[in-house]
Amino acid sequence: MQPLADFAVSEFRPHKLLFLHRVITEPCPFLCSHGPQHLTNFDPSFEERVVLQLGGSSPELLASAAATCHDRGYREFNLNVGCPSEKGQKVCNYGAVLMGDPKLVGLCMKQLGNALPTSVPCTVKCRIGIGDIESYEELATFVRTVHEESGRRVTHFIVHARRAILNARLTPEQNRNIPPLRYDFVYRLVSDFPQLWFTLNGGVKTLAEAQDHLRHGVHGVMIGRAAFKNPWPVLGGADHLIFGHPKSGRTRRDILELYIQ
Repeated sequence: MQPLADFAVSEFRPHKLLFLHRVITEPCPFLCSHGPQHLTNFDPSFEERVVLQLGGSSPELLASAAATCHDRGYREFNLNVGCPSEKGQKVCNYGAVLMGDPKLVGLCMKQLGNALPTSVPCTVKCRIGIGDIESYEELATFVRTVHEESGRRVTHFIVHARRAILNARLTPEQNRNIPPLRYDFVYRLVSDFPQLWFTLNGGVKTLAEAQDHLRHGVHGVMIGRAAFKNPWPVLGGADHLIFGHPKSGRTRRDILELYIQ
């Protein structure tokens, strides 16, 4: 599941790998109005399959945030290099704008990884590129550079298969819909970087679509807004169809009654 504010909560767990909404390490009060506690407080005994997504560009702050959150029980961390927010670009220097500086991203991930045990996965979520030009070569260079500059600490990329159009030319919502999807770019990464893992994101609305992408060789599929807009067919069947768990036999009414209790 994609990191989404106010939706990445315990009801979506435990079998599905959930990304908790990002914690911003830079001084961005407009992004942290609720304080960090509602994002970082959780029960690791129940919510073990939770990834904490960080946003920022300071290697030192990212490392400090990761170490603090690891002490609170998180066992996987992700850096957001895909958010097209204009405020993020201009004030905090986080998100998709960082795709223009893969060496900095690699350094951030190296220091973040050094602050954690080597067994803790550290991943990057990105776009296929930024700007007007679609270039697989630039995407491949970004992946290669981040992997190498991180000291090979980053071995898993979650790729939103759209470009991000920055500098306020498109809103974040438009950036989720207008740039064309290029799933073939992600499939090609799988082929060209067999030592790395790639999760595909962008435009996936059903489990059938997720299964089709998995058949193309990607190692995972991230589903975003479809999971809360249409939760029963997406989340209700994921444990069985994607993860191979036995069917629970529960109805929507059963789940609602358990939730109320």
